[in-house]
Amino acid sequence: MFGGYEHPVMSLAKRLVDPLLIFVSLIISVSVGSTEFDGLHLLLGVFAFLVAAQVFDSFEFFELPHPRGSGIATHGSNLLIAWCVVLAILAAIGVFSGIIRAFDSRVLLVWSLLTPVLLFIGHSLVRAYLDVLRSRGSIRRSIIVGANDLGHKLAGRIYQQRSLMTRVEGFFDDRNDARTDATLKNVIFGGLADVPAYVARHNIDLVYITLPMLNHPRVIDLVNSLRDTTASIYFVPDVFMFDLVQARLDNVNGIPVISVFETPLTGINAIHKRAFDVVVSGLILLAIAPVLLAIAALVKLTSSGPVIFKQRRYGMDGDEILVYKFRSMSV
Repeated sequence: MFGGYEHPVMSLAKRLVDPLLIFVSLIISVSVGSTEFDGLHLLLGVFAFLVAAQVFDSFEFFELPHPRGSGIATHGSNLLIAWCVVLAILAAIGVFSGIIRAFDSRVLLVWSLLTPVLLFIGHSLVRAYLDVLRSRGSIRRSIIVGANDLGHKLAGRIYQQRSLMTRVEGFFDDRNDARTDATLKNVIFGGLADVPAYVARHNIDLVYITLPMLNHPRVIDLVNSLRDTTASIYFVPDVFMFDLVQARLDNVNGIPVISVFETPLTGINAIHKRAFDVVVSGLILLAIAPVLLAIAALVKLTSSGPVIFKQRRYGMDGDEILVYKFRSMSV
């Protein structure tokens, strides 16, 4: 489900462009290798699509450049990192399952080298298209109801995240000048009673309500008055004033709750963590295998007894794990 706060083009780009380009790159690589795109290649493409959809979504590749510039080198290096992570995961699956031997190494090599080029070109085209949309005025217009610290912070975040393609037109609040932040006095267009007419007259797309819960009767009246407009309405909980960066909205059987502190090892994050541990540790073990063999030989040659011994340790949730170590003392 695409987030309602994102521009539709941005949502599609972030979730589909990279996996699709990787899949297309595989088809091109198979054609270059003069081989047939069979079921094995389709299986590889599907796995690559799914893995890339998760990995690349962690990067802000399509964030529109800030006026100060974003840096092509940074973009390219992040792209290579993401692609290498995808390759490492796919390689680990292929090695452990033995299926990697069924593929033509030349096709895999061409695919590995061609994909970053296609991704960079694709990213450049998408970013150029988004720039065109912005230049043509395809920017969503928004207002913030609540000229308070939370509203000020929200406006700043919207401005910083250019990929939202959203412009804050101004603020609405009933508070008097003495209670209003000096930086917001010139952008307050009226009180809460003026919001519905302004939204309808200026074709406002998004309405953010940052009023505290103590004002909930006024908020309810405002929401009811906006039902006949086409604007999307978002309530920004005052709890986010405490900089809860990791806060996440969830629900318990229909009752909304806000996750303030949550273990990262749940759901898809747990799968990511486990896959990362297995892949990276496996690659490290392969890389240092000669050193480990040399240490084992030295231990065996210099003293009698076993080379490796095991110890019991306790990990997450108190689960017992076995840790294997080289013996460093005489038996």
